[in-house]
Amino acid sequence: MKIASFNIKHRIFRNNKNISNDVFNIIKNNNIDILCAQEIPRSLARSFLRVMKGYSVNGDSRYHHYFKSLPFNEKTPIITKNKVVNTKTIRYKNKINNISEFFKYLKHLPIIPRIATIVIVKVKDDRDICVINTHLDYKLSIIQKKQLNHLIEIISEYKDKYDIVLTGDFNMDEKDEHFINFINSINKIGLEKVSINGFTWRGKKNKKRILDYIFVSKNLQLKGYGLIESKSLSDHEIIYVDINL
Repeated sequence: MKIASFNIKHRIFRNNKNISNDVFNIIKNNNIDILCAQEIPRSLARSFLRVMKGYSVNGDSRYHHYFKSLPFNEKTPIITKNKVVNTKTIRYKNKINNISEFFKYLKHLPIIPRIATIVIVKVKDDRDICVINTHLDYKLSIIQKKQLNHLIEIISEYKDKYDIVLTGDFNMDEKDEHFINFINSINKIGLEKVSINGFTWRGKKNKKRILDYIFVSKNLQLKGYGLIESKSLSDHEIIYVDINL
């Protein structure tokens, strides 16, 4: 089973049908069974459903009440043709603990809500796996730390019942202190980072960074892993793992 992660970037004012076709071609040409996507406006998610016949687009939006109709109300969907047993969207806790955090929070507004999409996928008649897809904040270290801690809670909730594949745009380098602590914490409870070679994000002036990651339960056997160039479709590349099930 091949599971991939792809930040497709904001596409609010672009041709949703063309983008949906391009993404679907990537899925088909690379034999991707599950695509975990980030930065998907609700209109693009609807276009995915129209174009990707036989696939489900799972996950709720960042805003789910008064602001749900805003064009930048994005999903972090999990797209698959496999049977989905259950799906859930978690909105990260951004509780401010003291006045210092409050003023730092205000200084970096707007900080949009961040979410994790969880899908339980049937891979065999007698076996399900848990796929978690996320997209973390990029501005404020305090908020990133809180989101990583909440993500550890989510993983801990599912790890005893399912093998887990965690994907997403973490918006952090591997040398970030909070990210190092996160890697160490989930390593202790059974997940390890897949070391995919290559930069996953391309910025201006040829700036490149690794921001996208995949983690898998330690008892899952990998047949392969790597990076697929997205070319002009996004400023992120596609990363994937191929799991022997």
